Amino acid sequence: MMLERIFDIIDFQIKRHPNQEALSIKTDNVWVRYSSQEIKTKILQTAQGLLNWGLKKNDTIVIIPQAATPHTLFLDLAAQMIGLLPLIAHSTFTKKQVNHIVKEASPKVIFYASEKLKDRLDSNEVEAYAISESTNSDYQQCFVKDKFDQAAIKLIADQITPQDLAMVIYTSGSTGLPKGVMLSHLNIMSNLSAVMSLLPVGPSAKTITFLPISHILERSSVYMSLCMGFKIHTLEDPHKLHETMVEVRPAFMSAVPRIIEKMLEGLTSYRADQGFFTKKLLKWAIEVGLNYEPHKGFKPHYAFNNIIARYLVLSKLRKATGGKLKGIAVGGAHLRPDLAHLLEVAGIKIREGYGMTETSPIITFNRFEPGMHKIGTVGLPLSNVQIKLDKEEGDLGGEILVQGPNVTLGYYKHTELSQELFDPQGWLKTGDIGTIDEKGFLTITDRKKNIFKTSAGKYVAPQLLENLFQTSTYINQILIIGFHKPYITALVVPNYVKLEKWANDNDIHWTSPTYMAHNFKVKERIQEDLEKVNKTLPNFKRIVKFELLDNEWTVDNDLLSASLKPRRKEIESRFKKQIEEMYKEQMI
Repeated sequence: MMLERIFDIIDFQIKRHPNQEALSIKTDNVWVRYSSQEIKTKILQTAQGLLNWGLKKNDTIVIIPQAATPHTLFLDLAAQMIGLLPLIAHSTFTKKQVNHIVKEASPKVIFYASEKLKDRLDSNEVEAYAISESTNSDYQQCFVKDKFDQAAIKLIADQITPQDLAMVIYTSGSTGLPKGVMLSHLNIMSNLSAVMSLLPVGPSAKTITFLPISHILERSSVYMSLCMGFKIHTLEDPHKLHETMVEVRPAFMSAVPRIIEKMLEGLTSYRADQGFFTKKLLKWAIEVGLNYEPHKGFKPHYAFNNIIARYLVLSKLRKATGGKLKGIAVGGAHLRPDLAHLLEVAGIKIREGYGMTETSPIITFNRFEPGMHKIGTVGLPLSNVQIKLDKEEGDLGGEILVQGPNVTLGYYKHTELSQELFDPQGWLKTGDIGTIDEKGFLTITDRKKNIFKTSAGKYVAPQLLENLFQTSTYINQILIIGFHKPYITALVVPNYVKLEKWANDNDIHWTSPTYMAHNFKVKERIQEDLEKVNKTLPNFKRIVKFELLDNEWTVDNDLLSASLKPRRKEIESRFKKQIEEMYKEQMI
């Protein structure tokens, strides 16, 4: 059977890869499991409940989910099956953002993942229900019915075409109010079909989903897992990822770079608690992994070091993932190449990709086959996607343009913004700057709007520099400053957990981050790491001055977007005084 509409994926699974443990979630410390057929029944029951409520084709509903819980998926697929239009919002959206979406969408009903989200809704005119796994919840009582008219539901579903609008996903955006990206069934399914053949695992492979399903990467990943007949394990609390991986022993998963960083932090924390010899051995092995060069060629001493590091030491890292992991697909942010090298030496294949909500989402991806990946890049274009660069300027590259069946229909109720999204030839303008090498591998330089020129006329891509400086163990977050300025400066949020351990090891009195941000010894320690990177850069890209901040940038304090990207304008505005201090005395 052809996969043309998103809700067809469960019938596809039943026919091709029937699974008794297709979807699982741990409730009260017990795994609740759904077979392929049980998932279909739940979807049909939910569809009937929605119809009984009086909802009909083309009605809008707003869904504010968190993890890919079973009943969130049942609701999502049921709504699509009867032609409703789900508008998806992040659970991290502010009250202002949520109510902007509600006002724009005029939904018939709102579904939210937790009771605390209800407080963000201004109006009581729209019925709102918490999506809950509890059988006694209002949602379950109203929308999941024992009886359903499958023939009537099929009659509605048969009228839905691949070109029809399947969902609207609101992007977080680093500025302004969120925009709704319109995606058709064809958009999503064309992307899935191009990606499925690239994965290193097949039917019945175990996987874990733990990222917010409001993000297109995780939503698409869950759809793909259903298509391929994986055994999906839903994790509502990401803090339990490590123990769940050890228990489930997944073969494949998708992740964001921060998860990989936490793996290294876990290994270094383990090292800190060991005896002298073990500590030295772990430090050596980690350095071997971080400095691994896959294309160095065969050198006996080099190969021997890698083998010893993997089997004597870094096997602990693989064991911490369950020991069965054949691959990790990473996206959403830049992955440090040295971390990718470390996992490769540990025997874990990690592949970075690139995409955006507007492209459903994947544009390029590093393959798992030998020779088809290149660490430090975001891979090659999918088979049904074309990319090119517009107006290349020096080594920063040009804006990445995209064409393909995965490209969005536009922005919901914003015709002018939709038109601005495309160039005159119909190519989607990603807003990202990148380069393409002779083999077709794409490297992202920065966001076009972030690249600035110093007062000396030199172009600087701040994200590229931030990625370099963030390799320091003691730097948690960093923002490069320098637009129309005589030199580069930075706002730095240190990793205070790591710094406290360093301070204790070096007999430095530790208090709170509020005071340690002004401690001259702490500043000297950060300066050391900044200088290591500075030495590798031309003068105009070096950080001349920096200020330490005592609080992390988060979604809650409005300094990170819902997709965890720094909101540059807000950060620069919030810390305007600190920035002005760094430019009081202009260097000669």
